[in-house]
Amino acid sequence: MIRKQKKFSEFGSILQEQILEAGETAEIFSLEMPKNHIGFLYYMANDYFPLKLNIDGGEIDINQIIAPIDSPKLFDPPYLVEKFIKVSATNKGEGRKIKFYADGIAYSILTVSEETFIKEIKGEKEVLSQATVGPPVNVKEIIPTKAHIINHNLHNANEWYEIKLPRDVVVWSITVRGSHEINYSYSPTHQTYRTLRAGESLEADTSPNAEISAVYVMSTEGNVVVELEVWRK
Repeated sequence: MIRKQKKFSEFGSILQEQILEAGETAEIFSLEMPKNHIGFLYYMANDYFPLKLNIDGGEIDINQIIAPIDSPKLFDPPYLVEKFIKVSATNKGEGRKIKFYADGIAYSILTVSEETFIKEIKGEKEVLSQATVGPPVNVKEIIPTKAHIINHNLHNANEWYEIKLPRDVVVWSITVRGSHEINYSYSPTHQTYRTLRAGESLEADTSPNAEISAVYVMSTEGNVVVELEVWRK
């Protein structure tokens, strides 16, 4: 069954910042899950502490730099997010700008009703911590934990190139670097294909039991770079 998935960046800013004056306490980050979606928070980074991370009402004290803003830390297993992520800070020094980064994927709830799904999640999540927060049992097959980027150069114009997908891929997306467009097909014969235009993104949730093992791409121009992001189990 295909489940719709959204990157956090599709429904909010994943890098937020606020200027706090000396002694001021304020919310510096806020991101709400879309309706009928469950989120999995994979990446976080900050440039200041202490902070309070609030996930669905459960607070976690952050008393260190998790990771630099330009190199976020991957959390595996991810944090489960039912409703929102909020971060607040108290500036104990001089006035300054404080940044926080949070990124992940949200999946639509299609297998059971939202109410039942939420109850199952709450039954799994007894203590809010990196060690204990994990996905509910009935969606483990769709949860990606490893991210990988493939940059494929289409050196020759009007030539089809095969981009093989890892066997354990769960979610993948394709974009084209620059102002170019490509044709893509799932068939090695390329008898049917579609066009991916500049600025567009092709995204696919292949779970479960996907039979797609490769994507075939072609450009009418040479030296066009196809950017493929894959999430694996």
